[in-house]
Amino acid sequence: MRNSWVRHAVIALGLSVLALAFLACGGETTPPDDAPAGGQSATRTTATTGATPATTTEVRDSSGTSLNEYLAICSSPISGPIDVEPTLEGFATVIAEYMKRLESANPPESVAAWHDAVLDYQEALQEALDDAPEFDDEDAETLYLVTAVFPAVLPHQAAIDAAIAAMDPDVYALMVEAGCIDEEGFGFGDDPSSGGRLITEFTSISAGGNHTCGVGTDGYVGCWGEDWNGSTMPPDGTFVSVSAGEYHTCGVRTDGTVACWGSDSDGEATPPEGTFSSVSAGPEHTCGVGTDGVVACWGSDDDGKATPPGGAFSSVSAGDDHTCGVRTDGALACWGDDFFDKATPPDGRFIAISAGFAHNCGVMTDGSIFCWGQDLSGESSPPEGEFVSVSVGFQHHTCGLRTDGAVACWGDDSAGQATPPRGEFISVDAGAYHSCGVRPDGSAVCWGDDSGGQASPPSAP
Repeated sequence: MRNSWVRHAVIALGLSVLALAFLACGGETTPPDDAPAGGQSATRTTATTGATPATTTEVRDSSGTSLNEYLAICSSPISGPIDVEPTLEGFATVIAEYMKRLESANPPESVAAWHDAVLDYQEALQEALDDAPEFDDEDAETLYLVTAVFPAVLPHQAAIDAAIAAMDPDVYALMVEAGCIDEEGFGFGDDPSSGGRLITEFTSISAGGNHTCGVGTDGYVGCWGEDWNGSTMPPDGTFVSVSAGEYHTCGVRTDGTVACWGSDSDGEATPPEGTFSSVSAGPEHTCGVGTDGVVACWGSDDDGKATPPGGAFSSVSAGDDHTCGVRTDGALACWGDDFFDKATPPDGRFIAISAGFAHNCGVMTDGSIFCWGQDLSGESSPPEGEFVSVSVGFQHHTCGLRTDGAVACWGDDSAGQATPPRGEFISVDAGAYHSCGVRPDGSAVCWGDDSGGQASPPSAP
């Protein structure tokens, strides 16, 4: 997508509310091959510009409205769904809905200055979008963003920063935790939160393309990194496991049903009915093991990757254009594209399997790891030793958890994704160019590419 980096830089700097509101409503965008850096966990901001807002907002009378009531309003999703295209006109539609929701709120005095400054920002943004002409191409639209939209909202960003700087620290912490305030001073869930909850202690973790998700000790899912199509916006409720794909995420709820969020261009985020024991999200398809042991797949079925064989399975792993699973007797089965013989598994008995782009690795019953398929960067050449789990990345690296809790990685290390930190872990997962693990104390640790914030897990405020 030509000039996509310019558009996203403008949105990240000056149109945060716009972009986040659009993603929260469920609108889908098409990620470019070189998707730029995205959101990180929220940190407190201070005024960084001397610009003066065009208007001065009075702090309104807010008697009768509690902070908890306001937090529930500002952190709730936009009503919808709103089906719009990822254009300025589509953004204007979403912003109008966002403004209507916030305008109906009666903020307590502790956040009134921030609330009114955000409304002023949105009003200026809406006016600039309403005045936008029709564009012949994306370049013209980008030029309008840079020359008209950004200058219109920049003065109001200073007012938001000033309101945050003057806000009571305890109130600020609650606003961040609820997802009402992010790095730019406002935002819907740019924090890794679910249902207004900031997740900082995890039981398991899953590294995707440019995002990461984990199941918290309370069962809620937290996500961070690039939020293409809402892939880091988990639904409320408790889960037992989660799997991050390239641009979508799926998880098994505590009642056994599967919920998915993010890109659904091939149906990969539209799970079937029924109950499941596990789920695995690939780039364009997803597979899960039903509670009856039968594997079900949904999404793209190119090369037959979403057409599993019959029989009972204990686990399944969705790769790029193929899928592999461990049958209940420990034998492996793979289906889909067989380039590099990646869908031709070895004999033997396994306790775990992980499918990647062009190679697979599994843990055998004796604890050793066996890999097959492409070995371009040594991704199919595991070290010796005993392991309890293995995770194949989306590209050319692999990580495994040893029986003593140490993590070992091998293969491509161009971004540091195959250089894990020392210490003990309880789980590990390899993504595209980053990897993440969970320590025994529940803290998440990531290494490798962090261009979209995917390797910057949340920490307690």
